[in-house]
Amino acid sequence: MKRFFVLLITFLCFSVCSCLADVIPRRSDNIKHTGIGAFNAPHEFTIYSEPNENSTILKTVKWTQNGLSDDTTKENDLFVVFIPSQNIAYCSVDDEIDGWVKIFYSQANGKTGWVKTTPKNRFVSWLGFYMSWGRKNGVYFFSDMPEINKRLMAAPEAGSQKVSGFTYPKFVKLTLVRGNWMMIKLLDFGNEIRVGWIQWRDENGKFLIFPIMKQ
Repeated sequence: MKRFFVLLITFLCFSVCSCLADVIPRRSDNIKHTGIGAFNAPHEFTIYSEPNENSTILKTVKWTQNGLSDDTTKENDLFVVFIPSQNIAYCSVDDEIDGWVKIFYSQANGKTGWVKTTPKNRFVSWLGFYMSWGRKNGVYFFSDMPEINKRLMAAPEAGSQKVSGFTYPKFVKLTLVRGNWMMIKLLDFGNEIRVGWIQWRDENGKFLIFPIMKQ
């Protein structure tokens, strides 16, 4: 019996630690620097001052299913989304050249550095990121999304005709992305289906909507 309780406590501690490592943005200010896209970060990578392996090393990052190995780095400062138990780890990208990405390795301070990419771990534009994850799993609205943005439009522009509002959507499916707008199909309260265009980021690049992240 004693051994059983020890195993149970160990399991619960492991589960809690894994959950604490997760970074899932819920508000627009959770991602202070969106940049031009995202970098699918491997389990170990080096951040350089320049896109050159002979340049100064700013930081070496290692992570496992339990989170970051470096206690001085916070998961939500390095990653825009991080679910280590599912091997999901993305940093926002400020710039990209052949074989290298310039990532924000500190969301709080806007610090940037260069990481060498691989065929498996590479840069993806936000358009590609949203189309890939959003079409697969759906999307969700950030909790601080302005009320004026909670409306479906006939075309991907603010001056177009409003076709519908919504109350408590159960599921939101991404269909198409065009600029700062996406076409969605949602199942609203009362099982009513609504279709239209909605703004997923504002003119300053701040996100209002984010894909559901799961493998």
